[in-house]
Order: sequence, then structure tokens, then C-alpha cells
Amino acid sequence: MIRFSGHSLANQPSFFYGNQLQKPVKPKQEAPKQRQERKPFQPAEPFEIRVLPTSDPERVAGSIAKALLDGRLVIAEISGADALARAMLALGLAAAFTEKNGGKMETVFSSTDLKRETVRVEVMGRPA
Repeated sequence: MIRFSGHSLANQPSFFYGNQLQKPVKPKQEAPKQRQERKPFQPAEPFEIRVLPTSDPERVAGSIAKALLDGRLVIAEISGADALARAMLALGLAAAFTEKNGGKMETVFSSTDLKRETVRVEVMGRPA
């Protein structure tokens, strides 16, 4: 037990500051919190990627797989025949990775523009 100026600090509801003994300040009582309304579920923002003829298929596949693991929808825009070939290779790699990790990948060709030679692909992942 420690004694200062004749006062014992043991079992005392007070604090010692310098040469004075002060009572602790009681916290103010707050009004009871009202229940907050829950926000409706909002899906994650889609991950948009553009595949070019110079894109590395392995990096594209990694980006797609990471977005699917995060629970995001992937929207890929592909322009040109070389880019389409690279995108198909990337989609195959991403599908293999997703299945290896216990998931399933679904691919939907949502739109094609023959004038601009552009294909838009939506990729969704789900547990197997």
C-alpha cells in the first residue's frame, strides 16, 4: 500500500494529481441510441477491363480471378481478332483457377458490335 500525505490510495475511488486529491469525473449519460435502419444489400461494383491485342493473357486472367474472388462481376471489352484470342486464353486460365479453388465461372457474351469489331463479355463467379 502506498501512502501520500497521510492518504491511502488503496480502495479509494479517487485519483492523485500532484499534491491534491481529486474525485473522478462521472461520464455524462447519453440518450439511448435509436436503432438505425439497415441499408438494402448492394452488390459490389463491377470490375471493368479492356483487353487489347498487346495484353498479357496471364495478367488478364489474374485480374479476372481476383475480381471473382472478391465477389465482383467482371465486364470485359474486347476489340479486334488478336484481342479476342488473348481474351479467350485469359478466360480459360481464369476458369481453371476458379475451378481449382472450388468455384465455378460463368461467361456471357452480352453484346457485339460488328462495325467497331468489339465484343462485350460478362463473367460471373459462384461457389461450386
